[in-house]
Amino acid sequence: PVRICAIHVVHIPRYLRMIVKPIVFFFVNKRMRTRICFHDDDSHTTSSPASIATEGNNNMLLESLTEYGLTAHMLPTNIGGGTVVLDHVAWLEEQRIQEQQQQHED
Repeated sequence: PVRICAIHVVHIPRYLRMIVKPIVFFFVNKRMRTRICFHDDDSHTTSSPASIATEGNNNMLLESLTEYGLTAHMLPTNIGGGTVVLDHVAWLEEQRIQEQQQQHED
């Protein structure tokens, strides 16, 4: 089972956000709506997790994501983070192996 704590959508243009957000929010329940946050290329920022937080550059984006507990080392390099993710399937497998090793150590 997977528990979704939050979904952060980054660098989505305003016109696309105006189309996508209502459609997505129509299909998800109220609880999930509060966990979706859009970050795009505009300069307006709001603080509510359910609202639309928008950022104009990667430094502002990183600052905004840090407010949600997402630090630079957790984010991919294409948005200014420190994690290089080239092969998602391989990365997931590495994470699974690390979790299994940690469970065996405990």
